Amino acid sequence: MKLVCEGCDWTTNAETASELHEAMMKHGEGRHANLFEGKTSEELEAMKK
Repeated sequence: MKLVCEGCDWTTNAETASELHEAMMKHGEGRHANLFEGKTSEELEAMKK
């Protein structure tokens, strides 16, 4: 399975969904964590949509 980040050019491949999820979370923490700083819960919910 392949996963592509819509926010940048990062991609990864994995055998299972749990491996993809783990890779995605590590990528997000390292590369996109600043996108969530200072956001209210309402703003975070709006970002999910």
